[in-house]
Amino acid sequence: MNRASYLLGSSMALAVVAVAPGRASAQQSPLGLFQGDSDVGQVTKRGSVTYDAARARYTIAGSGANMWFDRDAFHFVWRRIGGNVILTARAQFDGPGGEPHRKVGWSVRSSLESGSPHVTAAVHGDGLVALQFRRTAGGVTEEIRSPVSAPDVIQLECL
Repeated sequence: MNRASYLLGSSMALAVVAVAPGRASAQQSPLGLFQGDSDVGQVTKRGSVTYDAARARYTIAGSGANMWFDRDAFHFVWRRIGGNVILTARAQFDGPGGEPHRKVGWSVRSSLESGSPHVTAAVHGDGLVALQFRRTAGGVTEEIRSPVSAPDVIQLECL
């Protein structure tokens, strides 16, 4: 099954993310390990990403309402993948922010459509860490909250 894995730079957020290439060698591109970046759903301001190859560091900015309920609005940095994967990144928000629902983390989605099924491991602006998922297109987003608060390493395993 082909699925798309995305590094998530979410609604109303500016995040700094360092991703180690692991065993896979990345071709040099403006986006490092990733193939593209896209706004998903209706956003208020076009998102962006910059990649610092010397530090293997991404800076992601985005706007939008959230990834929740039956639709999403945010900015993605993405790469198509298939098979089993373990995704790991060191991530932090750049500066303080008042939006508790801003998110940074990993998301595996079946498409870039707003209501796409997904599984997402995210740290929120208020420190909440959660595994969020939508089982069916247009379905309700479900959540499992972690007792850990605001880690700087985010990992998602899809086996």
